[in-house]
Amino acid sequence: MNKKLFLFVAIAAVIGVGILVLQPYEQEEPEPQNTQEIAQETPQELGQPTEQTIQSLIPQILGSNFDAGTATWQVANLDNQEGLELIIGAAEGTSDALGRPVTATIQIVTLLDGQGAYDRIGAVEYSDWLWGAPDVLQIADIDGDGQQEIFIDLMYGGAASFAQGVLDIDIQAKQVRWARLQDKSGAARDAIFINAVSAVHWNKVTFADTDNDKLGEIVEIFGARDATNPENIECSLDMYEWNGNAFAYTETLSEQTLGQLSDECEL
Repeated sequence: MNKKLFLFVAIAAVIGVGILVLQPYEQEEPEPQNTQEIAQETPQELGQPTEQTIQSLIPQILGSNFDAGTATWQVANLDNQEGLELIIGAAEGTSDALGRPVTATIQIVTLLDGQGAYDRIGAVEYSDWLWGAPDVLQIADIDGDGQQEIFIDLMYGGAASFAQGVLDIDIQAKQVRWARLQDKSGAARDAIFINAVSAVHWNKVTFADTDNDKLGEIVEIFGARDATNPENIECSLDMYEWNGNAFAYTETLSEQTLGQLSDECEL
């Protein structure tokens, strides 16, 4: 179901370096569960579909344009209300000349009962040369609105880069959209990041609560290794916190958090 491992192995083979792994942002709220865990916790009592039922739901939800057989999925309570949400990442079944799908979708529905009834919330689509179906990395409420944001691997990019993005979900309004990001210059854009990896330069994005305010920030960490002295690594980072309208770059928090990084630029 998860294809990131194959992507990371391919990248490491090309560039000969490892990928830095940051500590995930963990809330005190109940952590999202995948369907395998739910299936072990008496789904009859939860009133939610079993894994088998969800597998049969995925083709119905996706329709014929996307490959249900290679789809990724995760179940989570995105709004801490009754009922769980099903997050599906899928790629188009038609391949391009290089054998990679060209269109991907991330679709979210609310599961209404244990028999497979659902209510569609929304979806986003994008097109690129894909390595596989998009897959969830982290889920956390980092803007304090009571509904969790989704940090997702978009599974595109060249041999030494890959894309990740942050989705903002509004279940009541039935909206699924990219979170908005405000960079250092004040320009606004979708919260999509291209992470480049080479023998001497790399960057990594994650959710983290670095100031212990029970909310989270989007953290982008950069590492630069001295080619003549590989043990010498220079670290920098950009922090984005919610300002009521977008995740805005914060110089103060960026400078404070920089001192928390290890010598290997790990948070």
